[in-house]
Amino acid sequence: MKSFILTVLSIIASIAFSQSKPKSIKWISFEELRNVQKQKPKKVFIDVYTDWCGWCKHMDKTTFSDPEVIDYVNEKFYAVKLNAESSNKILYQGQVLTEAELAGRILGIKGYPTTVYLNEELNLLSQPVPGFLNKENFLKILKYFGEGSYKTLTWEQYLQGKKQ
Repeated sequence: MKSFILTVLSIIASIAFSQSKPKSIKWISFEELRNVQKQKPKKVFIDVYTDWCGWCKHMDKTTFSDPEVIDYVNEKFYAVKLNAESSNKILYQGQVLTEAELAGRILGIKGYPTTVYLNEELNLLSQPVPGFLNKENFLKILKYFGEGSYKTLTWEQYLQGKKQ
């Protein structure tokens, strides 16, 4: 009987502990991205930010902290943060660049936050999306790419609820 009670208490404690840990988006680096793409290809979502950007910080605290967003991003995408002012070197499409060069020269990003969506081969799925995105708008964009609707529907058709 004691072992049964201890087992039940242990299960309850592990459930309570697992539920109390806050969930978060699993952010990875560009170096990690190359390795995980080889093992399990997924689409990629990039959050382009700067350290001084208030809307970037607000998006971190609200949109990127929402449990529904976290679950969807972690299931369908690899998530990468890109500091648009960083001199850290990365390898992108065979080129060694700084994060700032990728954001500015390659992607043409001029404002922050901006989100970027790539396919499994790290090619752009659309133009970068500038500006703060709340949970609802961000999830619409994620699902458009995550469900593959972009292959057969324009963004406008998708928003109007057209079928593939």
